[in-house]
Amino acid sequence: MSCKNQNHEKQHENLSVLNIDTLQSKKVETYFEKKADTLKIMVLPCWNHYTYGTYGYEVTPVIERELKRFKNLKVIPLPLKKLMDVPYQVVFDKKYCKPIIERVNTDILVLSRFDKEIDPVRRNEMVWGYELKLVETKGMKQINSLNVHNLKRFEGIEKYITNNIETLVADIERVAN
Repeated sequence: MSCKNQNHEKQHENLSVLNIDTLQSKKVETYFEKKADTLKIMVLPCWNHYTYGTYGYEVTPVIERELKRFKNLKVIPLPLKKLMDVPYQVVFDKKYCKPIIERVNTDILVLSRFDKEIDPVRRNEMVWGYELKLVETKGMKQINSLNVHNLKRFEGIEKYITNNIETLVADIERVAN
């Protein structure tokens, strides 16, 4: 046996044999576990966003911020370029979601609205309320989620969402299954 062949055999002995099937199945398994565990969420602008937003009342950022705390949820920012020429504002029912779903890859849409018209003159005397709906995009299931009514101040809505975010997450997981 030549010196070259002996060295080659020694090198071969030192290599650990990898089973390609095992490696590939682990990669696939990890990918699907991650995919199943992480839900993509997109929070649409509030149904009556323009009316309330003009006066500085906006809760979409509060919902997004609170949902980002959960590792199994990925909050997708609103992709304005993809949604050009698509009516993504003034949406509070699943029947208006199809054009959005056709352009954006997401598992859940969060729809919201204030329950009353704003009275700009008497904002400090208004009674405030808010509602959320969830739409699962594959099967188009829709459920009502958080809602609060008859609050004396707008800040009560933000506090309610923050204090009840676990309920919203449970509703998201429920509609996704």
